[in-house]
Amino acid sequence: MLHEHLSRALGADAFAPETMSRIGAAMLSIVSPEFAGPDLIERARAGLDRHNAEQTRDE
Repeated sequence: MLHEHLSRALGADAFAPETMSRIGAAMLSIVSPEFAGPDLIERARAGLDRHNAEQTRDE
């Protein structure tokens, strides 16, 4: 049910890969570095950046 609200708010299908990247980036912005550790947050952001770069390159 939450995906329906996210889809409406984002104007895109919440389960689409490009939208999942946006949601993942937003989640990383709200997770406290003390909770997950700053190194893990940075690695997750770097991985998301690589993923987005690969998606852009493949289009």
